Parts: sequence; structure tokens; C-alpha cells
Amino acid sequence: MITLSRKAIFLLLAAVCTSIFLGPRGLATASEYPDALLLYPGAKEVWRGRRAGTDQLTYHVKERLPASGVIDWISAKLWDQNWRPLPYDALEPNDAVGASQLRGWHPLIDATGSTRYCVQQWLGDWKDRSGNIVRYAFHYKLSRDCAPNSDDLEVSAVYVPAPLVKQMREAFKRFKQEHKAQ
Repeated sequence: MITLSRKAIFLLLAAVCTSIFLGPRGLATASEYPDALLLYPGAKEVWRGRRAGTDQLTYHVKERLPASGVIDWISAKLWDQNWRPLPYDALEPNDAVGASQLRGWHPLIDATGSTRYCVQQWLGDWKDRSGNIVRYAFHYKLSRDCAPNSDDLEVSAVYVPAPLVKQMREAFKRFKQEHKAQ
């Protein structure tokens, strides 16, 4: 049985890591958000919001896999703003898997709804001089056969301030340790 503290840690992690994909959607002006949340030219279905101490941005772009143009544009803009790509997951630096900057696109199966989909995903974290993190997730939802024939790229970004990054890392570490002990 999960204790209340484990539930609280899990909910915090879930809120920050997945809230860019779930929950009610509301609009706000771009000037209210960090410059690291970049809106690619021609983006559609734009959503901006704040949850659990983070600023978030989600939109769709018509771009075929591997979306090099979009990823390169965002990477260059972040670099110009003094953000540096991380070769690891910002929340779990000791994870051996590494970021998409090193390993590229990877497939997932999305079975959260009534229909099962194949998803191609690219995740990357960048860090600024103050220790703030911005995470970009690029997704293609493909047909059941996972054929890369979609040009509907979903771009999601979350900006996490440095103090929250530290809290999240500690919470994630405790959560993993508690679950290892069981």
C-alpha cells in the first residue's frame, strides 16, 4: 500500500512531468512566460499555462518525422539565449538512457485511451546559468502499425525554475528509493 507521502511525491512528479499533456487548457499572453518557451512559426492549436510552479507551452506544427527543422530551430534559439543541452534527464541525471540529443527518436505505445497508438518521441532538456531547466518533448502520434506517415508534430515545453528542479530531483530520488525498498 502506498503511503500518503509517496502519493504526494508521485502526484508532484506526475503534475510536472505530464501536465503538459493533460488537464484543462487555457490561453495566456506570450509576454507573461519565459523566453525559453519558443513558439515555432506557423504553430497551430497553441496553449500556454501554468501548473505546479512551471510555465508550459504546447502546439502543433505541420512537419514530417524527424522534424529536424523544428528541433534545430528551437535548439539554436535556446543556444542564443545561453541555454545548454543536457546529455541526460534533468530530473534523473544518473539515468543511463540519456537524452534524445544523444539517442534520437524513440517509439512508445500510448494505450492510455480507448485506442492504442504508436508514438514517436524526442525529449530534450536544456539548462541555463541559473540552473533553470526547459524540457521540450516532440511527439508524433502514428497509426497502430507505427508507420511514420504523420506530419502532425506536437511540441510541448515546460520551464522549471531552479528551486523547483532541486525539489523535484530530491522527491524523485526519495520516491525511487522508497519503491526499491519494497
